[in-house]
Amino acid sequence: MSKQNIIYQIIRCKRKTTALYVKAEGNIIVRAPFFITNEQIDAFVQSHSHWILQKQREQQRLQLQKEHFSVTDQNTLIVLGKEYPVSYGHRAHFDGHVFEIPKASFSQIKPQIIAEYKRLAKEIITSRVHYFSERTGWKAEAIKIGSAKTRWGSCSGTNKLNFTWKLIFADLDTIDYVVLHELAHTKEHNHSQRFWNLVAEHMPDYKTIRERLIEVQNKLLRENWD
Repeated sequence: MSKQNIIYQIIRCKRKTTALYVKAEGNIIVRAPFFITNEQIDAFVQSHSHWILQKQREQQRLQLQKEHFSVTDQNTLIVLGKEYPVSYGHRAHFDGHVFEIPKASFSQIKPQIIAEYKRLAKEIITSRVHYFSERTGWKAEAIKIGSAKTRWGSCSGTNKLNFTWKLIFADLDTIDYVVLHELAHTKEHNHSQRFWNLVAEHMPDYKTIRERLIEVQNKLLRENWD
């Protein structure tokens, strides 16, 4: 078999195994231990050339879907895991039954739709943080709704909680899992067994619920909300 001309970036780090990542732009990242030689890394990449090409094609398809993504009155928009009809109006607004948007190109109205999603996310996530704070006794110093691309939520060393507005696409149980997860970090700033015991104490089926985040993530990969 002839050698493929595969361009990739090597990141050396403290790990025991070598791992391959194909980023959204199709770029290839190799994370490798310090003791692995460049020749060994190249052999590893070459041995996975078919998988790499498959992933790059998949990323290209997703990118095309993103580029063609749009929202009109013929579509639906998701709030808390449920689809709602879209209708044209003067502003982007969700009334609990219909998601109203202005009649314009998606690039023009996207900021307004995101602003409405952020409003809903702030209202719902803040209320769930307060609910679980009262239930557990765990307190957050602050709650912020942002636009993080790689994390559903985070907890700072000073117990300030951050959540992405994109959680609004998930159902309420899934949002509750993320909220409880980050609140538990106010007690355990790690992912030790003690941490997971805290989560399980208040949400015994958390492992099943958190799997739904993968479904939401896969949906977002095909849509253009960045």
